[in-house]
Amino acid sequence: MGRGSGRWAQLLAPRVGMLSCMDASAETLSVARRTLADHFFHATAKATPLPRESQDFGYSLGALHQIPDTEAALQACIDRLKPGAVRAAVLQARKFEAMMKRTGPVDVAFL
Repeated sequence: MGRGSGRWAQLLAPRVGMLSCMDASAETLSVARRTLADHFFHATAKATPLPRESQDFGYSLGALHQIPDTEAALQACIDRLKPGAVRAAVLQARKFEAMMKRTGPVDVAFL
């Protein structure tokens, strides 16, 4: 969620069966579609077409902390993950610690 230009998705796509990518910006998605043909959703974290507990892996690199209600967006992403799914996030340090106390740890975090 928060796909951006797609540079990280390009690295992951060959390693997964299907990569579901979304961004709230239609303009950003149009750029991403040029770099990677995949499943794209023009959506927000709270209003996503992805069913609950449907994703095997979730990552957000530098996107979630740009959403005004970062904690709610993170929880919406977590809700889309299957139980036991790997989570990776890059968040601004000032938001990271407080949120992890409420939403649970991520498997990988870069600050």
